[in-house]
Amino acid sequence: LPVSFVDKTPAGDVIDRMMDDVGNMSDSIFIVVDILLSGLLQMLVIAVILFLTDWRMAIPVVLLAPLSVFLSTRMAALGEKHWDKHWDLGGKLTSLAEESFTNYPTTKAFCREEEIQKKYDALSQRHQRRGILGRFLSSIVQPVIATVNALAYIAVTVVGGWLILNRGVA
Repeated sequence: LPVSFVDKTPAGDVIDRMMDDVGNMSDSIFIVVDILLSGLLQMLVIAVILFLTDWRMAIPVVLLAPLSVFLSTRMAALGEKHWDKHWDLGGKLTSLAEESFTNYPTTKAFCREEEIQKKYDALSQRHQRRGILGRFLSSIVQPVIATVNALAYIAVTVVGGWLILNRGVA
């Protein structure tokens, strides 16, 4: 971080950002690697096997795979907006707490305890709301992908059954 950022930003916000950034980076790297390796590899292998069996059975997978990718990226983008605001509010919350408790004698001398408590409660509620929305949107990405995958499985099964009935697949 540039020195100007540290000079302009409250100490609590800098501390919160440092702690959150390290945890978020490790979580993000794990999730990206896990999704890329397992999801894309699995889709690729299934599509290849279906193309080798019968190209007509691979059509539902080829058509529904982009839908799965689109929906998951859209949901992740919506969740990311809430997480960004959540982290920003977390920094402000930590900053307020750090400055209020570090300077508690000054806060008490000017009778600002109630004002700071109200400000803290409002920030805490907004922080919690953003966290809940971010968690909700992040947690429904996998079920949405699973639903699209189930639809692809059903479509492949229907096409395969139709081909067997019409003697299209041996």
